[in-house]
Amino acid sequence: KDFANYYSFTFGQSPSEEDQIDNFMQENLVKISQTSSVFEAAQVMKKYKIGALLVTRDDAITGIVTDEIFTRNVLGENLNPKTTLVSDLMIKPPLIDGTESMDSALNCMHRNDVRYLVTTKDAVIKGIISLKDLTIYFKRKFVSAQDIDE
Repeated sequence: KDFANYYSFTFGQSPSEEDQIDNFMQENLVKISQTSSVFEAAQVMKKYKIGALLVTRDDAITGIVTDEIFTRNVLGENLNPKTTLVSDLMIKPPLIDGTESMDSALNCMHRNDVRYLVTTKDAVIKGIISLKDLTIYFKRKFVSAQDIDE
């Protein structure tokens, strides 16, 4: 949130194509059935070194689960990860068009209080953009080595 508050303004009046979300999103969508347990989902996240999974029912995406949801809801509520289903914890992810700017993605995350957005193209899900992706983008674009040394 602090990052979003700091950068909560538009950097350019008309973002270029190189600043579009679809240039930075993760396109390898990792999915899990909504009948899977939180434990199984955590194992998939560990295997792929990711923090979010798309949840499916009959190959249709029905939600998203994240490491943050697991921490707050499973650990925080002392739920059993082997018997708690991802469908019990999934949320409907905010969607954003891949042609939007990275600044728009940051603002959308901030408005929705999330760290992951599902990206679309022509109303079809194409990828995920994370706060980590945004941090890397903004660091490369706006922070120089000189800024870090100060």
